[in-house]
Amino acid sequence: MKPKAIVILGILAVLIATTAGKALFTDAVTSRGTIETGEFSIGISKDGSRFYRDVKAFEFSDMKPGDEETVILTVKNRGDVPVSKVSLTFHVQDYEVGELSPAERSIDDTPDEGELSRNIIVVEMTVEGPNGEQTVREAAGVSLARLSGKSIPIFRGSLTPGQTMRIRIRFALPKTVGNECQTDGVKVNLTVSAEQ
Repeated sequence: MKPKAIVILGILAVLIATTAGKALFTDAVTSRGTIETGEFSIGISKDGSRFYRDVKAFEFSDMKPGDEETVILTVKNRGDVPVSKVSLTFHVQDYEVGELSPAERSIDDTPDEGELSRNIIVVEMTVEGPNGEQTVREAAGVSLARLSGKSIPIFRGSLTPGQTMRIRIRFALPKTVGNECQTDGVKVNLTVSAEQ
């Protein structure tokens, strides 16, 4: 065979090979979508009307032995996702209010720190939610000092978007408390944590 014929046959073979695998008609379509997450958010309120991330819920002063005070908080699911578990944690910091009184000075062996959190008792804690009212037994009869830093489960169930739950905490300064608690104070932060 002549070299010219070999070149022409080679070109024909390449053309046949490249066009043999292709269809005459083709088409393509596209499908689009997005993926987004919902918001997981709770808010807290003193009176159930407006909800915040941080609110000063209470301030008790001039407590005397035998006094009781009640705190009521409302927690709302402000997100798009149901809440299935809620817990509460007390964080306390004792302090002396000014100088020690003469009655306190004679028996207080820690003049630079207060003793009030060891003497304030959580008498009762109840939670009213979609499941009805429940008593939180883990906190009843325990001092603030012993509860400080411990996560206390207060709700299990389903708090759907827009639903609320009320937390009622009753504090007491027992009648038996002594002079070591005079002019003492305790800063109390309550952290309410929610899980999906």
